[in-house]
Amino acid sequence: MSRVTETGVEDVEGRCRAAIQAGVTRRTARGALLEADQAIADAATLLRAYTAGSAVALGLDDRDGRLEVGMQADLVPLAADPTTAAPDTIAATRT
Repeated sequence: MSRVTETGVEDVEGRCRAAIQAGVTRRTARGALLEADQAIADAATLLRAYTAGSAVALGLDDRDGRLEVGMQADLVPLAADPTTAAPDTIAATRT
């Protein structure tokens, strides 16, 4: 679920974490199980889809989407690593 932060900016990163959690667990925000056989094996794959994959889709992969020398980046520090956290806790990871 997205929320508006105290600065008035929508929490887009929170929505991304919720989507990554749903992709791994295949559970909706209300807990319903959806097509469990379509779960993505790990959060790292989904994180790449949101970063490098989005850059490719936008035609910006020559300058965005990866943490490499010469690439542009926006960083969101998280309190826990979503690639190693328990899948059902990814959405609750705080910035």
